[in-house]
Amino acid sequence: MTRPSRRRAWALAFLLGAVALALALLLLRGQFRPAASSGPTQQAESRLLKTNQQRVGRPTPLALADSSEICGQAFNSTRGPVPAALICAWRVRTSSESPTACSETDALGDFCLSVPSGAYDIYGSRQGMLPATPETQKGLRALRPGSGVQVEVRFVEGGSPLQGHVKDATGGPIQGAVVLGGGAPALTNSEGEFRASLRGGRVNELQVTAEGYVPFDGWVEPPVQDLTIFLAPESVLSGKVVLEGEPVAGATATLGSQEQITGPRGEFQFRGVAIGEHQVSARDETRYGITDPVQIGVGERKENITVELQTVAGRRIPVRYEAGGECEFPELEVLTGSPAFRLHGDQAGLISVFGLPPGDHVTSIECAAGAYRHTVRLRTKLLPEEIVLQQERTLQGRVVDELGAPLPYAAVNVSESGASTRRLYTDTDGAFFGAAVEDAIRLSVSHPDYQDVELSVKPPRDDIVVELGLGGEITGSVLSKMTGKPVPGVNVFATEISSFNARKTVSDATGSYSLKGLAPGDWQVHAKWASGFPTAEDLAETGTNITQLDDDRQKLRLDLAIDTEPTDIAGVVLDEDGHPVDLAQVSTFATQRSGGVTFTDREGKFAIRGIIEERCRIRAAASDGREVVEYAEAGRPVKLVLGQTERVCGLVSDTKGRPVKQFVMEGFGAARVHFVTTDGRWCLASVRAGVREFTAVSNEGVGSSNVTVTSDSPDVSIVVKPQ
Repeated sequence: MTRPSRRRAWALAFLLGAVALALALLLLRGQFRPAASSGPTQQAESRLLKTNQQRVGRPTPLALADSSEICGQAFNSTRGPVPAALICAWRVRTSSESPTACSETDALGDFCLSVPSGAYDIYGSRQGMLPATPETQKGLRALRPGSGVQVEVRFVEGGSPLQGHVKDATGGPIQGAVVLGGGAPALTNSEGEFRASLRGGRVNELQVTAEGYVPFDGWVEPPVQDLTIFLAPESVLSGKVVLEGEPVAGATATLGSQEQITGPRGEFQFRGVAIGEHQVSARDETRYGITDPVQIGVGERKENITVELQTVAGRRIPVRYEAGGECEFPELEVLTGSPAFRLHGDQAGLISVFGLPPGDHVTSIECAAGAYRHTVRLRTKLLPEEIVLQQERTLQGRVVDELGAPLPYAAVNVSESGASTRRLYTDTDGAFFGAAVEDAIRLSVSHPDYQDVELSVKPPRDDIVVELGLGGEITGSVLSKMTGKPVPGVNVFATEISSFNARKTVSDATGSYSLKGLAPGDWQVHAKWASGFPTAEDLAETGTNITQLDDDRQKLRLDLAIDTEPTDIAGVVLDEDGHPVDLAQVSTFATQRSGGVTFTDREGKFAIRGIIEERCRIRAAASDGREVVEYAEAGRPVKLVLGQTERVCGLVSDTKGRPVKQFVMEGFGAARVHFVTTDGRWCLASVRAGVREFTAVSNEGVGSSNVTVTSDSPDVSIVVKPQ
């Protein structure tokens, strides 16, 4: 070998050694991971990222610059790993209806979620298992990412299937949509199909979100094998918040349930906006502003919307407990009237109440550290100097069977005289956690397989043990009277004749049903499509389906027959001139086994499937604000004609002719509208033609005026008078 060749060989060896040393250092520091270590978790995140790119044509990163991780493992009831489970994180105290991140567990049940800083609730689902939610597992609530955060997601075998498709207004599949049914998340595939397992025998809340579409909110009662949800293309509202013409950075802009903090130029943008009229409001520490109603259509973008902040009546109110101590980070929500009104306080319990619509309001206040929502009445005209809450008292306990084994997913209803009933659920260890404010409360504990128990409790208590005993059982099949074949998805009720207490279940995919936990006595069994508990008329029609349980271990069989099956409502939407209306949103006020919302095609035609009631109300709304509500009969074509709407404006003043600067308009056939003005002027974009009464409610008083709304309606003058 020549000398230059030796030199080249030594140089190459030195270079290779340096590269090997660098790789070893990177590996020790955890900055380098071999490609072989890419597990199902990373693959699932890549799939979710890829579907986002395919769906909207641009990347939607799962991790931001200030991101951290929430990692953990999914177990079953025997502490075995649960692979291929979907785990999602929703950010707490935000208006987002979509998860921040989702990941699939690997073969060992491990997962990691990359999320920005903040607090997150964790939800998990897997086929054939009950969903894991913050309501049933205390360890899944308000988690903060960071080094060393390890989460246990525990699954229990069971659940009732929910399957279906998510489609756009034209019937095309939507890939990557997030379906959250009863706390069980699912993602749609390339065909728009999703699958999940929910708690059966109960109505579950259903939310569906997808980038570029209006979110869907509804209810579903599994088992459902063919649910179809239609999502409308989103509209976008954007603009800025100003004070005397200058942009305001850091203000809170609100549109319905969405909230944003304005940028350095006072800018905001709301996506996923539904068709119809909307108001954008904004606030800072002491000022408030709200726009006139803005009409927006399907897929429309409205820009340059300006919210002008004004000094309005209000005050900063401390929120504390009667026994001492601040309500840290109070969150106040007005439960009465519209538009939506929410306020957020600071760590010292101070909450700025400015711009509250005139009138008396029922509000809900929740403290960050508590599990209790306090009901407080506020009067805009006379705001309190402080809000004093009753001290929360701890409620903790366990629900077990006769052998002392824990009962997961038992329902614990907490009843107080001064508050509505709140429902808690036991976790996988049979434990429940809650709070109350009264000295004596009632607990009603139920489980689908056991007899109900009621007891009185004096909080605080952290040692409550509720034992549920087995009861009798009635099983059978639901059969069609016409064909004799089994019918799935039918609600089956057992009503105790002496007390009128009722138990409920739903027939499964084979048409079978099972009603457990029945006390000795006479029970009448009833099957119907609608989910509401049977009335006396329903039971009278059922007739002889009465059976007697002699003891709490007896098992009886009773087959049921049902007359009708779900049908469809189909028809057409036309304008006043008889022309078809494209992309009108059509929805029903009925109980259905479909999504209950659809859109008209180019010929104005529509169909809503799975209607249970024979007669129901149906609503059609066009993007320009025109709408109509009519009664329709299932199985018969319906024609919906949209009425004309007009723009109406006016002035609100007091008895001395001075303009009223803050008031609520109501009584004109639509939702209440809040106005904050400098001159008492107001305008409503879409008021149905005809005779309408306009009522203004302010802190100065109330006034009204009757007007015939036409294309050339004059201004409406309203004088408010003290009451």
